[in-house]
Amino acid sequence: KKSRAQLRKENAAARAPSPSPAEVTERWLAMAFHGDLVGLECHLRSNFDVNQQDVHGKHALLCAAGGGHLATVQMLVRHGADVNRPEAQGKTAVYAAALNNQQQCLEELARNGADVNKADAAGRTPVCVAACRGHCQIIRSLHQLGADVNTPCLDGASPLFISAENAHLDVMHLLAKLGADINAADRNGYTPLAAATMLGYAEPIYELRFLGADAGI
Repeated sequence: KKSRAQLRKENAAARAPSPSPAEVTERWLAMAFHGDLVGLECHLRSNFDVNQQDVHGKHALLCAAGGGHLATVQMLVRHGADVNRPEAQGKTAVYAAALNNQQQCLEELARNGADVNKADAAGRTPVCVAACRGHCQIIRSLHQLGADVNTPCLDGASPLFISAENAHLDVMHLLAKLGADINAADRNGYTPLAAATMLGYAEPIYELRFLGADAGI
């Protein structure tokens, strides 16, 4: 026989409102971000859409990749997750992995057909965002996977330009070694050397000159 406490608990649960579709989606995305394989698989057994997106376009694969959960990425891909699906601002799972320095997730996505050159709405490619964050190993991996190290953002800033204005010397050196155009100008006509000069960055200026930047451009 059930106790009064048990009966009260069951009655309260029965009266509790069901979560809204938006709340269910948010829980799903939180599970992906935290690598909760058990929770995700439980949802999928209930025919939950593996590509379900919230109002901002975020989806589980993007969250798992950004959180660095390789096993979760693999599981979602096995269940049909779209490796190139963007969120509302055009960011894909590869972009999220590059942004958060998650090399294993990035390489797993690429092995499953993800586009390593796919840019967001501002034209920022995974190489651009890795250059901005100073993630050298991500840039190496992207280059090995076929990413273009010269593709600029919509404002014309190349990955090397971005690394110069953020004073990432190791990234500048790496990009130059991988074939990046050291003199590529943005839409305003500023080269990486000009940008570093305007910002007063002594070390990037020295590095760019050492790499052969043209001071006359």
